[in-house]
Amino acid sequence: MKHVRLPRPVPSLALFAALACAIGFGPSARAGAQSAPPPPPAPNATARVATPQPTLAPTTSPSPEPRGRKGKRSDDAAKPTAAPAPSATPTSPAFATLDGTWEVQLQFIDHTEYSYLTIAQGAAGAITGTWKVNTKTFPFEGTYDGRLIRMLVKESEGNVTMSGYVEGASDMVGNVDSGTGKADPTAFTAEHRPSSKGSIFRKGV
Repeated sequence: MKHVRLPRPVPSLALFAALACAIGFGPSARAGAQSAPPPPPAPNATARVATPQPTLAPTTSPSPEPRGRKGKRSDDAAKPTAAPAPSATPTSPAFATLDGTWEVQLQFIDHTEYSYLTIAQGAAGAITGTWKVNTKTFPFEGTYDGRLIRMLVKESEGNVTMSGYVEGASDMVGNVDSGTGKADPTAFTAEHRPSSKGSIFRKGV
């Protein structure tokens, strides 16, 4: 009797896959070999965040006050320096009345001519006196109301009128009119000169 060889069955792919898994070469083995990294730790909800502290500027101690001899403080250093005060403006002598001598400047176009008035102030605004021009002296009479003044000078050629105003019994401004109409009035100024009469500053005081 002849032996008939039967064909060997071919192992299936499923069998090989099962063997590979059993040995450790399968996909499941690889997946097991490569483990996933551990998850990051959960943040601590109660942890406090450090806040930056402000930086304080360095403080400097005040310098000691200057001291004088024997360790005592100087009074000049302790007292504040006062601002210098303006000095008083000098004023001209004050006068109570028109009494006295007045220096007169006649203001001509090309020159100034100096002369002198001697005034005596009476009651009710009446004034009398003399006007000295060069070497000649002429009498006058007039009125004064505390500001406005008018004097009628009696010259040999005719009467001359001096009129104007007075400031503080010390300064006079006005015009000299000859009354002839041949020339315009001439401007003049006059200053009260100190004397023992008429000034509130008496001699010897």
